[in-house]
Parts: sequence; C-alpha cells; structure tokens
Amino acid sequence: MSLKNVALGVISLLFFQTQFIGIAQATVNASNIYSLGYPIGLAEDLSGNIYIADDHNSDASKRGIVVIPAADGNLFGNFVTSGAPFQLFADSNPGGVAIGPTGELFWSLSGNGAIYVLSEESKTIFGVSVTANSPTLIASGTALGGPLEFDSLGNLYGLKVAENSIGILPVASGNLYGNTVVANTPTQIAIGTGWFWDLAIDSMDNIFVSDGWGLHGLFVLPIQSGSLLGQSVTANVFVRITAGGSLYFAGIDIDSSDNIFINQYSGLTYVLTPTNTTIFNQAISPLQLTAISSTSGYVDQGLLVSRTGALILGGPAATYKLVSIPTTTAPDAPTIGTATALSPTSASISFTAPTSNGGATIETYTATSIPGSFTGQILQAGSGTITVTGLTASTAYTFTVTASNSAGTSSPSSASTSITMPASDEELAAQAAQAAAAREAAAQAASEAAATKRESEKKSAQSEISNKFKGSEKVTIETFSQAEIAGITEDNIESLQNEILALSEESRSDIAQVIKVARKYEVVGKIASNQVSTVLPNTYIEIGLIPEDSKNKSALTYTIRRLAEGDRIDYATVQAAIDSEIAIIQARKDRLAAVIARNAARNLDR
Repeated sequence: MSLKNVALGVISLLFFQTQFIGIAQATVNASNIYSLGYPIGLAEDLSGNIYIADDHNSDASKRGIVVIPAADGNLFGNFVTSGAPFQLFADSNPGGVAIGPTGELFWSLSGNGAIYVLSEESKTIFGVSVTANSPTLIASGTALGGPLEFDSLGNLYGLKVAENSIGILPVASGNLYGNTVVANTPTQIAIGTGWFWDLAIDSMDNIFVSDGWGLHGLFVLPIQSGSLLGQSVTANVFVRITAGGSLYFAGIDIDSSDNIFINQYSGLTYVLTPTNTTIFNQAISPLQLTAISSTSGYVDQGLLVSRTGALILGGPAATYKLVSIPTTTAPDAPTIGTATALSPTSASISFTAPTSNGGATIETYTATSIPGSFTGQILQAGSGTITVTGLTASTAYTFTVTASNSAGTSSPSSASTSITMPASDEELAAQAAQAAAAREAAAQAASEAAATKRESEKKSAQSEISNKFKGSEKVTIETFSQAEIAGITEDNIESLQNEILALSEESRSDIAQVIKVARKYEVVGKIASNQVSTVLPNTYIEIGLIPEDSKNKSALTYTIRRLAEGDRIDYATVQAAIDSEIAIIQARKDRLAAVIARNAARNLDR
C-alpha cells in the first residue's frame, strides 16, 4: 500500500480532533515548489537543495527521489536548474530520504526496506564500495523502509510507515539505546503497538517519533535518563511526550535550537519548544504545543524545517515552501544611558538604540523628563544623546527615551537615574555636608558591624576552647587566634595545653583561667625573644613571676632584663632566676638586720 493510500485510510477514521493550546498568528509567503507529489520523506543539504521521496506522482519522470535545486549547476553528475524538479532515482516505492554527515544522499524503499546512497565521491559507505554519482544499494530487507534520520555519530535510523519499530544501520559496533549493534548491519528495535509515521533526532540524539494512529501523539526514545520537555524520562524507554498532546500526527522535524515541528494530518503544523522563542513572528511559550495557523491549507504529512527557518510541507497534491514575512511594528524600547546636568535648566540624556527596529528604520528619538514632561528630540536611527531644556533649577529629574519609526512609537525605556539640577552654593554646601554625614554614619555602622562580628567570633571561639578543655581535648592555634588569646605559638602550644589540661575540670573550662595561662606564655615568649623592654613590671606580677607585695619590683624587673639567653627559655627558668634574686635580696636584708641588731646591742652596753 502506498503512503497516500495508508494515510487516506487513517484520515477517513479521524474526526480531526484539535488541541489548540496556543495558536500562532503569522503572515507567510507560500510557494509551490513541487506539484503532484505526496512526500513524507524530505531532506535538505548544506547548499539548500531540497530532496523529496515521492511515491505517488502521476508523472513517472518525477516518481522516486527528486531534487528541487537551490541553484543552477552540477549535482551528482547531473546539470540541474534552480527550482526545476529533477529525478535522481526512479522508483515507485521511496519511503524516506536523508543527507549523510559528509553530504551523501540516502533513501529508502518502503516495499523491501532497501537503502540506497548517492555520493559525489567514490568511497566506502557502511562497508560498501560506492562509485561516484552512481546510486548504490548498501542494505536490503531492513526495518528502515520509511523516513530516515542520522544521529550525531553518523548512525542511520528509519521507520517502516504504519508499523511500530525503529530500524538502525550502525556505523560502528556497540550499544545503541540498550541494543547491541554490529557495524554496517541493520538492526530493528520493536516498540509497543504504535503506528509510526515519521521520526526526528534532536541535538542530544533523543529520537522523537510521530504516531498517527495506534497510540497517536508525540513519543521519544531518550538516550539518557533525566528531564526532557518538562517530564522525567528513562534512558532507552519509549514514552509519550505529554506536552505534545494526543493528536494524530504525521511529519516531524527538529531545528538546530531543538524546537520540535510536527504536522497533524490535513491540519496544521505545531511547534513544541523547550525555551521561549519566536517562530514565524510569533512569541512561543515553552513546553506548550502551539499551532501555527498560517500553515492551514498546506499541511498533510511531510515536514522539513530548512536551515533558513522556512517550512517545507508535503501535501497530497503539492509540496509548499512557507517563509515568514516580517511584519512592521513599532520599535522595541531603547536602552537608557546616563543623564547629565548641563546647566541649571538643561540636561543631556544618552541612550542605546533597541535591538529590533520593528522592521522599519527608526526616524526619531524623544527624551521626556519626569516630572514636568519636558522633551528633547533628535532625528537619527542609531544610539546617541538628546538635550532637554526648560528644566527647573534645584529640581530632581529622571528621564525616559522612546523610539519612533513609520509604524509607531515604542514603549518608554526604563527611567534614568535621578539627577538634580545645579543649585546655589549654600544648597551645594548643605548637600556636601549631608553626604559627608551619611558617609561617616555608614563607616561607623560598618565599623560597629565588624566589631560585633569580631566579638561574636571571639565568644564563639572562647566557648569552643572551654568546651574542648573541659572534655580534655586540645585546641588549634587558629581557634586561640579567633578567641583573641595571644602568646600561643607552635613552640609553646603543646606545653600550654598540657598545663591547662593538668588543671581541675572547673579551672580548665574557665576561659579566664585559660587566658591567664596563655598570658603567662605570652610574656615568657617576649622574654625569650629579647622583648623584655616591652613588658611592664605589673605584667610580671599579673603572671606570678614577681610577688604582688614585693618591694623590690624594679630590682626583680632588672634581674629579668639581664638574664642570659639560656635562662629565658621558659617560665620555670625565669621563675627560678626571680626566686634566686628574691633569696639574695632577702639574705641581704637579713644580714643588714643582723648588723643593725648588733650595733643596737653595743650601744645599749655603753
């Protein structure tokens, strides 16, 4: 049965249900590029030549694989004329057509699943030696008897129309969609109970299939698990795309942006896009099946999205090329720049021209003040600067800019930043004082915030130290630093922690006790590094080196200053030196007291 006879049988059973989730209104230029054809197989090469698999043409000279040349010249060894259909291969059973990765022309026969290739160079293709410009059979009896598509790796995929399987002609051995394949050997993937009509492959190599009767709708065979068109999919599991609805679909194609175009039998072309886009002058929302109403009357089955964005639609009597006709509208809004006061009563406003001029040259730009609605205008098409006069001194203004072309005026740009026109010296001085106060307040607030943060971090670190020492854990130098406890080094931290851990649980969990021990090590560190002059006498009392009630603080401090380097190494050696000096001083005092006592006794004897 020919493709047309099958389709007519299907159409006679349909009630032409329509699911218009969105309708795109767009003006198109439709041209008949091929008459009497009934193609479902369509393809385009890099030169813009359109190839048609025609199985139902009353003209035998066109039935088979036909090309609509984009320009005069030689193609596969034949001279062709721009726009004039030329039969490359004669047959009454063509099912699909595709362009290979390096420009070869492939087609299928629906009757026996044969795959042919036509190349402008002699080479080996899918393991078969091919002579230049000579149609060559590279496989037969395959499941690729209908529409054909290549994936990004050069594997060829196809359908047999009105059946429920996908055929693969792999370029290399391996695993494709969960199936083991052998290079250059056709493989068939049976899927469900569908009635497949066409297939297309996106940039990620997901295979999309239009089902015209058995399951009807849009389906996908995902290459990997994840999210696709708003729904969760599993690798190698054939599933319906819910956003595609359940219409009776025929031709399908995918453009370079992964926008999916799909034809309803004798209905309209629909589009399903993963992102916001504009197609045929219509803003298209993502994940929403949208009908392009301008395709009405041109759609039956075959569908091709050309590289220029045109739609090639194959119907029962003709193949049409639909090109979007740009409509002229008001420009987009310009982008506001900066506003600058030129004098107490005038200002300049810079702007950038909009990306879209609405299809017509922009003639004027107008700047408007807020408040007051004072305006300025320039006559040009591109970016620039507008001067607005008549403004009031000492008044704050913002400005917007509009663009105008023959179709109308754009919406206003966003407002500029506010500027205040020049004021008196007294006002400027007051403003300067106010600004300085604001800066000072901000600096003070920042300083207070930093101090608060530091205090919080300090308390947190001190709490961590208390908790760790309470649990007999050791503390890092970094934590001591965050707690603002000075004097701890890599050389003394082990001794310090051992001393603290030797305290009672109550004492070692008391941060004051920890700080006291650390203070001792800080002072000893200064003594050891010959920084004695930076230590006050009271500090020695604070850490217990000098008794608080000592009347010889200066002498003891001097003793510390003149200690030999070997006697400064730690607290114990310094303490020993102090104790020795205290003993010497006490001995002197005792001797002096003894002398005084003896003298007193002698005086009494006299």
